[in-house]
Amino acid sequence: MKMKGTLRISCECSKGSVEHLKWLKKNSKEEIQLDGQTTTCDNGQELELADVTLDDEDKYACTLGDTKIEFSVKAEVSGVRRIKELEDKTVRESQDLTLNCQYEMEDGLAVLYKYDRQVKENRRVSYASKEYKLVIKEITKEDVGEYRCVYNGIQTTFTIVGNFPKEKKNSAKMSFTLCVVKPVIPVKWMKDSGKLKSGNRIEVISDMPAPQLRIKSLTKEDEGSYSYCYGDERTSCYIKVEERPKFTKHLHDVKAKEKEILTLDCVLNRPTISVTWFKDEKEIEKGDRITISNENKQHSLKIKDISKDDAGEYKCECKDYKDIISSCTVKVEELPTFTERLGDLTLKEKDTLTVHCELSMTKIPVKWFKDNVEIKNGGRITISSQNKQHSLKIKNIGKGDAGEYRCDCKDNRDINSRCTVTVEELPTFTERLGDLTLKEKDTLTVHCELSMTKIPVKWFKDNVEIKNDGRITISSQNKQHSLKINNISKGDAGEYRCECNDNRDINSSCTVTVEDTPATWMKSPAFVIVCSVVLNILITYTGILGGTTSGKPYQVKEVYDLVQRLDGINKAVETVEWQQQTDKTTFSKKLEEYKVTLSQKDNTEFKRISNRMEEVSRDISTKADEKELEDARRNFEEKLDKIKDKFTTRVEDVQEELSARLEKLTDFTDEFNRTLSEYKTTFEKFEHGTNDKIQELNTLLTNLRLTVEHDLKSMLTKVKDQVKGIEEAKQKADELLGGLQGDVNRIIPNTFNKEALTMAFMVLIIFVFMLALWIYKVQNSLHAGGPGEHRDMNAKDVLQRIPRRVPLSNSICIVSFDEARQPAHEALVSSAFLTVGNIQTKYFVVRRHEHLLNMPKCKFYIMCTEFSERHVIIEEPGLGLGDLKRCTYEAIQRYGAKMIILYTRDPGSRNLGDQLYNHKIHCVSAQPELSGLRDRGRFFSTYDVLSATQKKALNDTVVKCLQ
Repeated sequence: MKMKGTLRISCECSKGSVEHLKWLKKNSKEEIQLDGQTTTCDNGQELELADVTLDDEDKYACTLGDTKIEFSVKAEVSGVRRIKELEDKTVRESQDLTLNCQYEMEDGLAVLYKYDRQVKENRRVSYASKEYKLVIKEITKEDVGEYRCVYNGIQTTFTIVGNFPKEKKNSAKMSFTLCVVKPVIPVKWMKDSGKLKSGNRIEVISDMPAPQLRIKSLTKEDEGSYSYCYGDERTSCYIKVEERPKFTKHLHDVKAKEKEILTLDCVLNRPTISVTWFKDEKEIEKGDRITISNENKQHSLKIKDISKDDAGEYKCECKDYKDIISSCTVKVEELPTFTERLGDLTLKEKDTLTVHCELSMTKIPVKWFKDNVEIKNGGRITISSQNKQHSLKIKNIGKGDAGEYRCDCKDNRDINSRCTVTVEELPTFTERLGDLTLKEKDTLTVHCELSMTKIPVKWFKDNVEIKNDGRITISSQNKQHSLKINNISKGDAGEYRCECNDNRDINSSCTVTVEDTPATWMKSPAFVIVCSVVLNILITYTGILGGTTSGKPYQVKEVYDLVQRLDGINKAVETVEWQQQTDKTTFSKKLEEYKVTLSQKDNTEFKRISNRMEEVSRDISTKADEKELEDARRNFEEKLDKIKDKFTTRVEDVQEELSARLEKLTDFTDEFNRTLSEYKTTFEKFEHGTNDKIQELNTLLTNLRLTVEHDLKSMLTKVKDQVKGIEEAKQKADELLGGLQGDVNRIIPNTFNKEALTMAFMVLIIFVFMLALWIYKVQNSLHAGGPGEHRDMNAKDVLQRIPRRVPLSNSICIVSFDEARQPAHEALVSSAFLTVGNIQTKYFVVRRHEHLLNMPKCKFYIMCTEFSERHVIIEEPGLGLGDLKRCTYEAIQRYGAKMIILYTRDPGSRNLGDQLYNHKIHCVSAQPELSGLRDRGRFFSTYDVLSATQKKALNDTVVKCLQ
C-alpha cells in the first residue's frame, strides 16, 4: 500500500542564477513543467507538492543551464513488528465490542545509508529524522546515488541522478534540500470488504502502536470479518454476535387457592439460557416444595401445597442478561377451615339425626356424604346452610342410617369434617300382652318378652303408672317382664300397658276383665235379716235415699253452704281479673287507634295542600304577559290566604278535637282508676270476710267433729243392742227352725227365689254407694277446709283430677310461673299478635300444682319459662329439679289443647337472625317433648325481644291453630 505526504524540494544557487532554475515532473506517461508552482527565496527556489504518492515512479528534476538533477522519493513502513493479533470473538447482542491490535517499533536515532553503507553527516550532507529531510550542499557528481533512512517505523529513500557538465571556473554551485512533510501511513479498519469510519456507534482509532476499533450496542448485522491494515500489514478476526435472548412467552398473573400446586412457565427464543427465579426480589432456591426445571427453551417453577405466604411478585431473570426479565403477580386465596367440626353421635332408632358444622368463611358451598355416597335433599333428609353454619337433618332414622358422615367443601374436597353415627337398635316385643278375663279374688298375671335384655320398662293401668306394693309384684328377668296382682277386684279391671322407659312408643297393651263372683252367701236368712235391720237404721237416721238434706246434721248443711259461697267468690274473682285485663287491653287499643287516625288525617291534609300549590304554580307558569302574570300572582295570593285560613281553622279544629279526646281519655283514666280502687276495696273486704269465714268454718268443723263422734258412738251402741237382740232372736229362730227343717227346706226355694235375692242385693249396693258418696264429700270438706288452691297436692293427685278432652274455649292462655315476670311475658307475646283479631287472651300464673285445677281451658296455650344455667325447660324426672313445669305440660296435653313453649331471658338468643331458637340449647334435642315441639315449629327462645321471623312464625302458628 503506497504512502502519501507533502514533498518539499528546495534548490539554492548564486543570486544571478536563480531565475534560470527550471522544474519538471515526469513519469512513464508524461512530463510536466512545474515552474509556476515554485516559490523564490533569497538564494533559490522551493517546490512544494502536497498529497503526492511517495514512491519512486514519479521523478522530479531541476535544471540550471546544462546541469540537471533528478530526484525520486519513496516512503514505506519499516522497523514495525506486530506483537498482538486480532482474535476471533463471540459477543452478545447489545453489548459493546472493542478490537485492539498492538505494534512494536524500533527505537533510536535515525541512520543515513547510501547504498547500504552508513553515511556520516558532514558539512555538506546531513539528515533530519523528525522532518525526514536530506540536505546536500554544493552537490557534485559524487553525491549522486540512493540515500535511505529509517526512523519511527518509516523508511524514506531518496534517489538522486545528476547530469553534471565539466566544471568551469566560476560555474554556479547548487545545493538541494529534500524534505518529506508528515508522511501518512495508509492504515484502516475494515469489515468484510468495506472500510469502517467513525460514526454514532463506531469509533475508529488508528494511532500507532495500539490502534483500536470500538462498536457500541452490537446487533446481529455487526457479525462478520474485521481486519486492520497498516501499510501492507494486515491482521483479521471473525466476530460472532450472539443473538440477545427474549421471552416469546411471558409469565402471567395467577390466582390460586391454598394447598394447590402453583406452576409458572415462560419460554425464551433460544435454548441453553440460564435463568434465576425471584420472589419479591429474593432469589428462590430448590427445596422440598419447590421445583425449578427447564426443557429446551421452556423454564418452569413449581411450588406444592401453597399458602398465603407464597403470594407476591415472581420474576424470571436471564443470568447473563439482567435486564431481560418476565414477571407476574401471584395471589393466593385463603381456603376455608372448619371452626366447628362434626362430632360422633350415638342415637336410637326413630330418633332425629342432626349434625352441624361451621366454616371460617360465608357462602362456601358444601356437599354431604354418607360412606362416600353423596346425600341429596328430600323426604326424610333436610340439608341447610346459613351464613357459616351447615347442617344435615335426617328424621326417623334406622339402622341403615348408621355410618360415617362427611361434609366436604364443594370446590376443595380435601377440606372436610367427618363423624361416625351409631344407631342403637330399638327393642321390639317378641311376645306381647294378651287380653284376660278373670274373676274377683283371682291372681292377675300378665307377661311379655322383648327382643333385647336389660331394657327397663314401666307398667301402666289406664295411663296411670303402677308401682310395687303389697298386692302388686313387678319383675324382670333377661328379656321377660311380668306383672302380678293378687286378690283382684272389679277395680283392677281395665287396660294394662307395658312400655319401654326410654321410648314410650314401644309398648304392648291388653284389656283385663274382672267378672263378679256368684253370691251364694246371699241365701243365708241371717244375713238378710242383718242387712234389713242396718238398712232400716241408716235410712231412718240419714234420710239420704230420699234425695233431700233434711236428715243431715246442721253442721253438714253449713259446710255445704260455705263451699257454695266460696265457689261464688272464686268466680267473682275470676270475673274481676278478666274485666281488669280487658279494660287495660281496650285502653291500649283505643290509644293506638287514635294516634293512627290523627296521623292519617294530618298527612292527607298536608298532601292536599301541596297538590293544590303545585296546580297553582303550573297555572302561573302558563301565563305569558305581565298583566296576566300579575293577575295570576294576585289570584295565587288570595287562594294562598284562603288556604292558610282554612288550614289554620283545620288546625284549630284538630286541636279542639285532640283536647276533647284527651279530656275523654283523662275521664276514662280516672274512671278506670276509680274502678280499680273499688276492685281493691272489694278485694280487701273479701279478704277480711274470707278470714272471718275461715275462722267460723274451723269452729264449725270442730263442733261437727265432736257431734259426729258422739252420734257415731250412740249409733254403735244402738247397733250393738240390736245385734244382741238379733242374736237372741237367732237362737229362738234356730230352736223353731230345728224342728221345722224339713218345712224350711221346702218353703225357702219358693220364698227366697233367685229374683228376690237379686233385687235385695241391688238395693243394698245402691245404699252402700250413696253412703260412701256422702262420707266422701264430708271427708273432702273436713280435710280441704276450702277451695282447692289452699291444699298441698302433688303432680299425680292433680293429673288424676284433670279430665281428658274437655270442651275448650276458642281463646289463648299465656301461662307464667313467676308473677313478677308475667307482665313481661304478656308484652312479649302481645308484640307478635298481628292478625289474631278479637280472640280473647287470658293470663294465668302457676305457682303450685293445685293451681292447675283452676287453669282456664283454652284451645291454645303459650307456656313461658325463664332461663336457667342448666336450661331446665321441662324437668327431667328423677333429677331432683321438681315437676311443676312438666305437670303443666301434661295437664295441657290432657285437655287436648295445642301449645307453644317460649324460653325467655336466654343470653344465647340475643342475635338469632332467621332462627326460631338457640340451637346450642342441648335439651331441645335430648327431650322428646321439646324435640316434638321444635319439629312442629312450636319452640321459641329469646332474650327480651322477639325477632321479625319469630313474630311472624308465632302469629302464623296461633292463627292456624285457632281457625
